[in-house]
This record gives sequence, C-alpha cells and structure tokens, in this order.
Amino acid sequence: MNGALPVLLSRIGRFDDILLADAREHIDMTDALCFDLFGTLCDVSTVREVFSEIVDARTDRSAEDAADVYDCWQDTYSAYTRHTAAMGTSVTHREIMERSLTYALELHGLDLERDDRRTLVDARSDIETYPGARDALATLQEEGFELAVLSNGDPDLLREIADNTGIDRHLDRVISAGDSGVFKPAPESYRHAADVLDRPIGTCWLVSAHSWDARGAAQAGMLGAWINRDDRPDDLVGRRPALRVDSLEELPRRL
Repeated sequence: MNGALPVLLSRIGRFDDILLADAREHIDMTDALCFDLFGTLCDVSTVREVFSEIVDARTDRSAEDAADVYDCWQDTYSAYTRHTAAMGTSVTHREIMERSLTYALELHGLDLERDDRRTLVDARSDIETYPGARDALATLQEEGFELAVLSNGDPDLLREIADNTGIDRHLDRVISAGDSGVFKPAPESYRHAADVLDRPIGTCWLVSAHSWDARGAAQAGMLGAWINRDDRPDDLVGRRPALRVDSLEELPRRL
C-alpha cells in the first residue's frame, strides 16, 4: 500500500472503513487472527491486587504508595520489553518481569523477600479472560478464521494461561514472540508468527488492546486491529492499524 495513503485517509476521517475495505480486496476472509494475550484477551488487574496485598502485609506503605510502585513496575516492564526488542537482546520474559520488579522496588525504597517477588511474578499466570473474550473467539472460530495467540511471554506461560482460561479450545496456535529472538514490537516477532502460521504476513491480523502493538504489527506488514476499550488517544509512531473497535465483542461484527 502507498505509504501516503494512511496519512490521506486519516485526514479525511474515514480511515478505518476505507483501509479495511482496501484490505478485504487483497485477503481471504478466512485468514489468521493473532491475539495479544496480556491486557487484550486476559485481564491482568488481579496482579495489581496481589501486589497491594503483599505490600500491605510486609510494609507500612500506604495503598497509594503501593499503587505507584505497581505502576512503576508495569511501566518499567513495558520499557524493558521494548528496549530488548530494539537492542536485539536475548532474555526471557520472566527475566524482564523480575528485573523490572527489582528496579521498581529499588526506585521506591521497598525491600521484599525473594519468595514475595516470586509470588508477584507468578501471579501473571493466574489471570482470567475479559468478559466476552471466549464468546468472541468462538464466533470467529465458527466463521473459519485461524486463531492464534501472539504475545510477549515465555511459551510455557502462554500455554498455561490458554489452558487455565479455556481459550485453548478456540486456538490453533500459541506463539511466543520471544521465539523470534526478540519481543514485540520488533518486526521480527510479527514475521515469526506469519512463518509459524505458514502464511504471507499481509494475510495475518494482529489484534491488540495496545496501540503500539497494533501499530508495530502494521509496520511489519500485518493487518492491525486495535481494541481501544478506554477511549485512549492513538499512538503516533508506526503505521496506523486497519481497524479500531471498542471491544472484543465488536470485532466479529467488523471483520
């Protein structure tokens, strides 16, 4: 697609519908949909609750302080993920979680025991799907789409979550972006998914609640779909995704 077209379409205010229509001219509507897991299919807010409970039990910090440290942990985790992708550094997802937690605790002057830190990192595996996520996957499966998870996470962790939440019954593949050697949003991670699915990258979608992720996929050649649950402003780096919806439930109606 001409690189100037997204700019032109965004200016006339009909970007989603026109770009999606253009995409439909070039793809088979039974193509593959790759879903981000954390924050897209699954709600990670339970990790925040575990963090608050441990900080409350082990320290004299307020709930507001605990929330600030947790937010710092998550922000640092996101930054480390992108840094390793940009640097081409080979580390596991768990190592990124542990190192970002250590940084956040040290920055805020908190000292938690090793067992508590392990509990916090492990809590990421004990999460549930968002309401409507399984129904959306079931509908898309019935419509003939090949469905996969493509997420930043170690393979065993991703498979464990898929099994525990029951979404595995709707998935054809569970793909760790890290198996490409880097994490999303590095282009190699999205190309790796297309290779695993044995499809041209332009016939694969990446569905994510993270604008940077949908844009990273689009920049790499995928069709991006952004789930904008919280009506956030769009990121301004990378190619704009082909589709923007308010919820997973809306996705089958728009494809």
